[in-house]
Amino acid sequence: MDYTSEQMSKLWAFMQEDIKADRISARMHRSTLRQKLEKLRDGILRQREEYRSLEEQITAMSDRVETIKMAMKKGESQLNSLEEQYRTQLPEDPADVQDLANAVIDCRDTLAMYEKELKDLQRGCNGILTRLPRLIQSISEGRKQFDEMKVEYTRESEELKKEEKAQRAKAEALRTGIPDELMETYTGVKRQTTPPMAYLEGNMCTGCNTALPNAAFRRMQDGGLVKCETCGRILITK
Repeated sequence: MDYTSEQMSKLWAFMQEDIKADRISARMHRSTLRQKLEKLRDGILRQREEYRSLEEQITAMSDRVETIKMAMKKGESQLNSLEEQYRTQLPEDPADVQDLANAVIDCRDTLAMYEKELKDLQRGCNGILTRLPRLIQSISEGRKQFDEMKVEYTRESEELKKEEKAQRAKAEALRTGIPDELMETYTGVKRQTTPPMAYLEGNMCTGCNTALPNAAFRRMQDGGLVKCETCGRILITK
């Protein structure tokens, strides 16, 4: 479809105001406060995940401690029985005596292993229990800082939203006289590249500094819509 130079000029004027609105929106998304809020939020989420992980470790360690205590109780009973047998009912066969002695040694070694693991678990639990209060405090302080900063960011973003809304309205007012098909083309190009329009100077696209064939310039003179073959921008002549 062909368009008049006036329609193309109106589209260019619309783009100028449309791009200004986009810049306001970009300022909102690039806000230093927003970036700090996102960093704080991510830190709080990581700390909460760490807290849940530590709680799970505590639970697993506590369960293991109970299991070890039961095993030690059973092992101590077995050791007492073996030692009693060694003192009062020593076998006559030397081989049986050696087997009994080995059983006593194995039982003692097992109990010693359990005792070492129990101490390690208790140290681990104590370390986690020491870490948890500090973690809770850090989460609480982070949340307080987040809430305070969010109030400031909300105020800032509301001001930028008003500014963007006013700028969008200013751009929208310039749409009068621009065919819907041309606006659809503009919107489609804008999704791929910004700004979506560029001047054609000589045979060069000022958007990407690429030379276009003379046929493109002639097509524009005839009122045809021409896009840069390289960057895809809608081209307009001065």
